[in-house]
Amino acid sequence: MKSKLLFKRRNKYSERNLSLNKQYIFDGYIFGQSNHPISSMRYGFFNMSYNGCELIAVYNALKYLGFFRPLHKIISDFEKDGYIWLDGVFGTKPQTVGRYLADNGLQVKRFYSAKQMDKAVKKDRCFIIIYAHLRGIHTVMAKGIGENGEIAVLNRHNNSTGEETVSSVSSLIKEDGIKMIVGYLVG
Repeated sequence: MKSKLLFKRRNKYSERNLSLNKQYIFDGYIFGQSNHPISSMRYGFFNMSYNGCELIAVYNALKYLGFFRPLHKIISDFEKDGYIWLDGVFGTKPQTVGRYLADNGLQVKRFYSAKQMDKAVKKDRCFIIIYAHLRGIHTVMAKGIGENGEIAVLNRHNNSTGEETVSSVSSLIKEDGIKMIVGYLVG
């Protein structure tokens, strides 16, 4: 009985959010989740500026790899498939990010340490990095840009307006976080 109630509630906000979110049309990369129109979109019971980083990383990765899917449809997919974590209080369950990409036909390799991921960074490769920081967790999409492990990070900070370059995945975690939770090489 409880699962039916949760399913009905999830569908209720999924339909409400889809109706609201589909009014925002854009096709560029998302650099900061607190920037309009992303900040006005909803995921679960919250605005995307609060909990949308995993979905933004998926959107940016799909776009980078040439598989464009509108953000409002990605939000709806995650809500309806149960990937949302406690109605969006914690955003998205980290392990479901890779599952969503794999279920949609992309090759995904999982990493549990920044040092392992640093070894996989090559020019033009696409990564999603989920890490803990003092206020919770954050998820970014990054792409390899150099031969020495440099990465360009999208949505590094809530109000970012462009890609931000760091020397490695390990440097990103050291500068912005406490520990990498999981990372995915996508494509």
